[in-house]
Amino acid sequence: MMFITRYIIKFNLYAYITQSFELGEAWAYTIMAAFLLACVAIPYMIGSLNFGIIISRIWYHDDIRKYGSGNAGATNMLRVWGKGAGGLTLFCDMLKCFAAVIVGVLLMGDIGAAVAGFFCVVGHVFPCWHGFRGGKGVASTAMVALAASPVTFGILAALFVVIVATTRFVSLASIMCALLFPLLINAFVGSGPQFLMAFCASVLVLVMHRENMKRLLDKTESQIDFGQFGKKKPSRGPDQAQSEEACMPAPDKKQTIKNTSRKKLKRRK
Repeated sequence: MMFITRYIIKFNLYAYITQSFELGEAWAYTIMAAFLLACVAIPYMIGSLNFGIIISRIWYHDDIRKYGSGNAGATNMLRVWGKGAGGLTLFCDMLKCFAAVIVGVLLMGDIGAAVAGFFCVVGHVFPCWHGFRGGKGVASTAMVALAASPVTFGILAALFVVIVATTRFVSLASIMCALLFPLLINAFVGSGPQFLMAFCASVLVLVMHRENMKRLLDKTESQIDFGQFGKKKPSRGPDQAQSEEACMPAPDKKQTIKNTSRKKLKRRK
């Protein structure tokens, strides 16, 4: 059982309906399917509120996905816009996942919380409100870990800080925490929907870090610079650079020939 359902919120609407009313088997399965669908759709839409994109557009009138790594997560916000923007993005991304888990708990208890937590992470990574281009799901998965097991969250948070402090690779810390997340959930919470949620969320986070893994193996991964947050002019992301090059007008061949002939005439004179 998840921490939030064991100690904080014990009520859920599905249990109340099924226990308070005599329902036939068909009605019971129909209500279960409807509540599960709600636990998927509502948290996904909440997770699709990508605060990296929202904050960069409101404060800086720009899209964070144009700069740095091209990612809309808290780490890229930290690198590009500074500590204030990065910290606020991290807080809001974790808060929205907490709200999504609460929705799942109120609808279906433990199972609802696990389903809601995972699909909030999916919404953060593939946001329907922002062209399905979001973050990598690390902050959202961290809040799911906190709701499921504060002990698990504490261990992962400590490990994350140690790895970043010693290596300055945020990606490496994220990858290691993602690998340990389902194992710790199984140890402190148990198997069942919680473990399945943790496993699926970890796989998603690892898939989103596949390019970082290649750069780590090639020793080309960029390290985080704690003293330069937001001080440099934001660098363009690779996608933006390619799109701008594609949009540049092609040189006029006739004008190039004329300029060459003029230079030759000047040399003869």
